[in-house]
Amino acid sequence: MLTNPYIWHFAFHSIPALPEKLAQNNIRAYFDYCYDAISANPEAIPEPARNRYTASYTDPGALTQGFEFYRAFRTDTDDNNRSTDEISTPTLYLRGSSEGGNLADYATGFRNAGLTNLNTGTIESAGHFAPEEAPEQVWKAITSHLAQL
Repeated sequence: MLTNPYIWHFAFHSIPALPEKLAQNNIRAYFDYCYDAISANPEAIPEPARNRYTASYTDPGALTQGFEFYRAFRTDTDDNNRSTDEISTPTLYLRGSSEGGNLADYATGFRNAGLTNLNTGTIESAGHFAPEEAPEQVWKAITSHLAQL
């Protein structure tokens, strides 16, 4: 993720203070770009949801906290590379079928980071925002996973 040029927003969001300055007065436009660019069906993320998500980030502190997730990636990567701990917590990783990247590559990365109880799944006809784009399929995958525990 740190070196993939198609995941440009990881590097952009990790720059201190810059993403906040550029997005703060244009939160809705910024989010709309993301929804439209990486969802399989942008219409699946309706106006009321987009409005709620935008409203939740209007406080500058909230926007900064959202970007802090990305700013922690380098530290997380270093910590994961140093750790020999195994993580046995049952984990389900779902990706939309229209997302870029290879599901098996992501699973390998998670396993290399210590996840020992990982299951994966693909949500058909969905992009990055699978819970919004295909909520029934996501819920079915979750409940099926839980039934196997």
